[in-house]
Amino acid sequence: MPILHPYIGGAEGTGHGPDFRIVDKPLAYLATAKALATMAVDLLADGASEARRVLQAAKPPMTREQYLTFQRGVARREVYEGK
Repeated sequence: MPILHPYIGGAEGTGHGPDFRIVDKPLAYLATAKALATMAVDLLADGASEARRVLQAAKPPMTREQYLTFQRGVARREVYEGK
């Protein structure tokens, strides 16, 4: 399944890091939501013809089993003892 992970801006710091913070709420929240909603409208217009075209042309880099094996290989549990 093709995916999209957009980043428009409005934040500073390291993504998912302790220094990450939103500095421009309209840009970070509203512009991102509007862009994703517009993309959904474009993909679903005309009987979802564009979404069907994207799915038809998609060439996944991994099979489902390869993806699951990869994800299971990077998943780990860490326990902090609090010392």
